[in-house]
Amino acid sequence: MNIRSFSGTGDPGGENLVVGWDRTPAAQAALAAAVDLAGKLRAQLHIAHIADDSDLGVDPDSPTWEEQTKAAADEKAHWLRGQLRGLDTGWTYYSARGSAAAVLGQVARESGSRIVVIGKHRRGVAGLLSRVTRRPLADELVDAGLQVLVVPPA
Repeated sequence: MNIRSFSGTGDPGGENLVVGWDRTPAAQAALAAAVDLAGKLRAQLHIAHIADDSDLGVDPDSPTWEEQTKAAADEKAHWLRGQLRGLDTGWTYYSARGSAAAVLGQVARESGSRIVVIGKHRRGVAGLLSRVTRRPLADELVDAGLQVLVVPPA
């Protein structure tokens, strides 16, 4: 799995904390809770973005597709840096394609993190289909030996 990353500086106290992030309301709530928790625990925050097709340029056949994709990634990075501005314990952002459990597990292992913060599952038809066709993410992470904090949407 190919993971891209960039970091912000800070002075962590030795703990590490992983949060799964995308632009959904549930993930936004998880990010806010993880930033708060990282500050209280003096933990380095590791933001794991599970990339999907919405992170790519609009038209793969366009001659500017790569530029569109880079612009979308840059916009997310700018927004995220704004959300992390007050966090003085340091952070690292990771982005990779793959299953959420695989990406979060890899980031947790590589960072030495025992705790993963995730948003509560989606509602509606998409959430129902996800729950019917896949194992719950929290269960997969617990089975991998991680402690999971599930945050409800704000």
